[in-house]
Amino acid sequence: MTPKPRSLIKSALESKGFEMDTCGHNRDHDFFLHYVNNKKTGIRTFLSRGVKYKEYSDDLLSQVAKQLRLKRKELDEFIECPLTQEGYVTLLKERGEIKV
Repeated sequence: MTPKPRSLIKSALESKGFEMDTCGHNRDHDFFLHYVNNKKTGIRTFLSRGVKYKEYSDDLLSQVAKQLRLKRKELDEFIECPLTQEGYVTLLKERGEIKV
């Protein structure tokens, strides 16, 4: 699978209900928390700010997929937007990952 730009991953997170956690300042990573109806769902991930990580390799994308409770192929759909915010929330509910 092809690497994905960090900026594209960040945009996808923000468009699917994730907000950057500004309370826990960290120089190396941006932390993202998932919200539905202004409530935290417990789903979270982080993206490295390091220069080596402007593009995420398949290994790192697999880790992000696991944190988002997705299969690796589903993450591609999440990032490239065929998987909408509503679709993502529905998927999480069906899998019992969130109760909102």
